[in-house]
Amino acid sequence: METLKKLESPFKTQREAHPDIYCRIFGAINDKRLLDHKHKTLLLAILSFTTNEELFRAFDKLDVPVLEDLARLSETALESLRNWGGRSVTAASTPSTPPRNPQHDLGLIVLKHLRLKDAFPGIPGASFSRSARFGRYCNLRQQNLCILTGLRLDGSQETAHIFPHSILNPNNSVSLLTWRFIQIFLGTEITKTLVRELWSEEDGIQTAKNGIATYPHIHNFFDKGKISLIPIYLTRGIYDYLDVEVGIYSSEQGPQSICTWDKLSIGEQYTCGDDNLPYRVLETHPRYIKNGDIIRITTPHSISLPLPSPVLLYWHRHLWSTLTSAGLGSSQSESKAEDLKSFLALNNFGEGSSGHRRQGYDGACDQDWSDDEVIGEIREREARFIAFLEKITVPEDFVDDYDGNNSDDYYYP
Repeated sequence: METLKKLESPFKTQREAHPDIYCRIFGAINDKRLLDHKHKTLLLAILSFTTNEELFRAFDKLDVPVLEDLARLSETALESLRNWGGRSVTAASTPSTPPRNPQHDLGLIVLKHLRLKDAFPGIPGASFSRSARFGRYCNLRQQNLCILTGLRLDGSQETAHIFPHSILNPNNSVSLLTWRFIQIFLGTEITKTLVRELWSEEDGIQTAKNGIATYPHIHNFFDKGKISLIPIYLTRGIYDYLDVEVGIYSSEQGPQSICTWDKLSIGEQYTCGDDNLPYRVLETHPRYIKNGDIIRITTPHSISLPLPSPVLLYWHRHLWSTLTSAGLGSSQSESKAEDLKSFLALNNFGEGSSGHRRQGYDGACDQDWSDDEVIGEIREREARFIAFLEKITVPEDFVDDYDGNNSDDYYYP
């Protein structure tokens, strides 16, 4: 007997619940004096996406020093949670017993004002160590197929953490600050809901609920919030199914140039094999993944190989909405380099490229540009540039009778 459940995000913002109060507080914070623009932007983002009603209602009652403290804590935590390219350098390199410094007190006066206790989630320190089992379990759940494209994972794949692994280190000062922020931002009950999805007695934090196996460029897009998987339906039965909507939050070419071999209809994406296990059904030819497409994720064993957590997938989208509103959704120096790298990979401009569409590897495909077409485009641009230089270059028959007395001595005959 199968049961179908429509899913909703647990991260309901107070802005949606109390729009009139939100408009009033937004105006008050926006007009607040003695706060710089950067801190105001951060505070307005926190106000817009907080799920903590106590924080929401207290916003316009906080004086400037408390608001500045909240803004600094928010910036530190959000940058840590953003965690581009995998493990946060700051989080990974912080010693287990760091020296005391004023930054460690960030958010304490906010906690006191909201009558909250400063507590790291009950995750034992021994659970933090990374394990190859995590990636292996994600691969087994997905039958060694990329979660988005349906292509076989051939060893070049990566396992993307939905919630950053580095923030689960209880011996790290940045992690402590980040969880302090999460408690303030989400409130106690929603924070507990988040923690329950991140840690279990059996697997520690190495649970497949916090990971998806995919190819490096898709991992990069996911880590930067350019692609999200938004849960819609959860089916419980002999096998569990999670239906997610693909959200593309970028106008760039890379995230919009991913191909999939999945069937378009979710009802046709899996079939039951002779061994009564669900198997993914793939098309012969690829199609571009479009914003709003629905993909189905299943597992041969829902206990030992659990589906990606809907709560964590909702958190991923909620976090990136907050980061974008706070002006922390992109870094020019980092994103330009990474996007160029991804664009070159997608178009096969790198070494060893045949110039043809790359199919059967990572699902990336773009225009069928041959090497001759690329070289031709480069030569055409060079020719236009040379023509421009010729127009502004001094001609060979230029006459120089400059005597130092007349500014009009430079002339063309």
